[in-house]
Amino acid sequence: MKLTTVRPTRNAWAGHDRRRSILYIFWRPGTHVLNSLKYVFACAAGPIPPELGNLGALKTLHLEINELTGPIPEDLGNLTALTTMQLSCNNLEGFIPPRLGKLAALQWLSLWNIQITGTIPAPLDALNKLQNRVFSFLQHMYMSRPIPKELGNLSELKELWLSFNQLAGPIPPELGNLGALRTLHLGTNELTGPIPPELGKLAALESLDLTSNHLTGTIPRQLGRLRRLERLDLIGNKLDGGEPQEL
Repeated sequence: MKLTTVRPTRNAWAGHDRRRSILYIFWRPGTHVLNSLKYVFACAAGPIPPELGNLGALKTLHLEINELTGPIPEDLGNLTALTTMQLSCNNLEGFIPPRLGKLAALQWLSLWNIQITGTIPAPLDALNKLQNRVFSFLQHMYMSRPIPKELGNLSELKELWLSFNQLAGPIPPELGNLGALRTLHLGTNELTGPIPPELGKLAALESLDLTSNHLTGTIPRQLGRLRRLERLDLIGNKLDGGEPQEL
């Protein structure tokens, strides 16, 4: 029998060395064909084994709600079949490896509520390969400035969550190129400058959250073009001029 899916329960490793248990199950006979690994709320501790990067058939990787520590291994950039990566709610630290840009099949990336620092990686050759990414949750990561303008190249991106970080500087007008975007949440950061009128080109946008920043100027009348917009939250900024008639 070839193992294709692993879903350990929360208490699966009670009484065992959790780090060794993780490595053991990854290297049982047949795990080279593993396509789904869901190790959620399982009390896993220690670093993410870089050997995971050898699981070439892996499509879904769920390691959220554990006690994992250390950096995100660059070797995860070898998982070219991966469509879902969920590492949220751990004690991970360090930087987002630029090699994750090799994951051209990735559709769901969730890294919120981990201790990632530094900047959002902006190598053009990496970001441009993530055209198929659908969801990107990067909240509560304590990433510093700035928001790279290259994010505007991710034309198929549906949701972008960058709230509760330490992002600073202006909102890149290039985000207005994300024609498929439905959700844009940039709240609770240190963003400054005006709201780019280019955001009015986001015809598919349903939710825009820019709360608790240091944005200045007026609310662009171009936002009135967003016919699908259901939520607009701008409180906690330094905007003036009131709401434009177009809204």
